[in-house]
Amino acid sequence: MPYSKKKRPSMYDVANLAGVSQTTVSLVINRSDAGISKETQDRVWAAVDKLGYRPNILARGLASSRTYTIGIISDQIITTPLAVQMIQGAQDCAWENGFILLTINTNGNPKMRDAALIAMVDRHVDGIVYASMYHREVHPHNILYDFPSVLLDCYLADQSLPSVVPDEVLGGQMATEFLLSKGHRRVGMLNFA
Repeated sequence: MPYSKKKRPSMYDVANLAGVSQTTVSLVINRSDAGISKETQDRVWAAVDKLGYRPNILARGLASSRTYTIGIISDQIITTPLAVQMIQGAQDCAWENGFILLTINTNGNPKMRDAALIAMVDRHVDGIVYASMYHREVHPHNILYDFPSVLLDCYLADQSLPSVVPDEVLGGQMATEFLLSKGHRRVGMLNFA
């Protein structure tokens, strides 16, 4: 369907069609409908459906001080086929909880990384996932301390921000022990950086 510049229906339009107040529409749409009859609720939902009304996320954000957006900043992860699962997992979890993801790939450029972080802060994201292509120590912009933030596949030396990292030493040890237990004595390792 082509994009239309037609005026979006407002809460006022829904209230007018349903024959109720805007407050009643707001209570029904936000599921705070205590004391509102089922008949009135049905009229409001019928008007919502008929008009194709969608709540204004910007207005909702102003009222709740939330944007329901989580930012993901990565150095190269988004362009890596192996990282699709990580992005998919983050997206699935966000979606299940009523959030969307704003993802930015910086190609390892520190200026772009800092600009991306500031852009996310300017858009009032509710949290930031700072991800790295490979497990390593990072030195991100201090702005991460001002928002709920978590590091993914990277860490700070002082551990001042939470991080989710693989236990590569234990993984390597377990893989080698498995091969040795099968009688293999010449073990090689490939590392992709």
